Amino acid sequence: MKKICAVIVTYNRLECLKETLNAIEKQSLPLAGILVFDNHSTDQTVKYLQDKGYSEISGKDEEIIRKSYFCSETNLGGSGGFSQAVQIASKGDFDYIWVMDDDVAPVESCLATLLNSMEANNVQVGVPARIGKDFTDKVCVDLDLSNMFKFFIWWRKKYAKRPLNKDTYFVQDMTFEGPLISVPLINRVGIPDASYFIQFDDTDYAQRLLHFSKIIYVKDAVIKRQLPAKIIKENEKKEPMNWRDYYFIRNNIAFDKRYGKRWSVRTLSPLFMIVYYILIAIKDGNLQKNLPIIMKAARHGLNKKMGKRVDPNY
Repeated sequence: MKKICAVIVTYNRLECLKETLNAIEKQSLPLAGILVFDNHSTDQTVKYLQDKGYSEISGKDEEIIRKSYFCSETNLGGSGGFSQAVQIASKGDFDYIWVMDDDVAPVESCLATLLNSMEANNVQVGVPARIGKDFTDKVCVDLDLSNMFKFFIWWRKKYAKRPLNKDTYFVQDMTFEGPLISVPLINRVGIPDASYFIQFDDTDYAQRLLHFSKIIYVKDAVIKRQLPAKIIKENEKKEPMNWRDYYFIRNNIAFDKRYGKRWSVRTLSPLFMIVYYILIAIKDGNLQKNLPIIMKAARHGLNKKMGKRVDPNY
């Protein structure tokens, strides 16, 4: 039997984490290990894990037992959390790492269905189908990294038509909401890039994994999103940008510069995006507040200044 370790990155969402762990522990395919990476939570996460019988580990070549947790000394962001968690788990005696954050809950058959489909199709990465309130999963079957005018990442993606009429799809992108990845592939590719801090780390990792394995989307391997999707109402007044916008702009630029297949994508697409954001800020009446964020993100993205550069306001 394949040995699989589930890795969950959590930060101050204890009620969601409880549902995630409950769902993981009920999988029809038994897990060899569970690692909860606590990203410096300030709620009662650690106490809850201790009460549940989870043992703290240091992450230094220490064996991950059936139920383990690791406490980060600082909030590393989602990117840093996934990077370090995968690094810790991949040192263990496991065949696969099952990666997710703290607001998803896989159905009982999710893991077994994922693994069976991966083995049947001879691939080393499988991603589940996500369902949730006000949410429709998008299956990215192509990623256009050659068109300089598609300067937003979502403009570059081509999605499978819905309703989905196949059981599986080979995809070009994934989120860290339940991908199952073989440890030999992780050892070959390396760990996720912590320098994004938040956003784009999963899409970046997908590009690296695709060099050595296809990624398969499995429609019948279902994982539930616990939090409802944010609905943007038409004609709703646009709020000024915040720290999340900084990371999106900077990381979008960094991603294009890293993976753009043409000089125009690596060089001109970021400039088009910057101009676009400035024009939108003028239109929405937010230029004074948004311009400093836009320009800081632009400078850092163009000059490869990554990592935590703006403090998050969770």
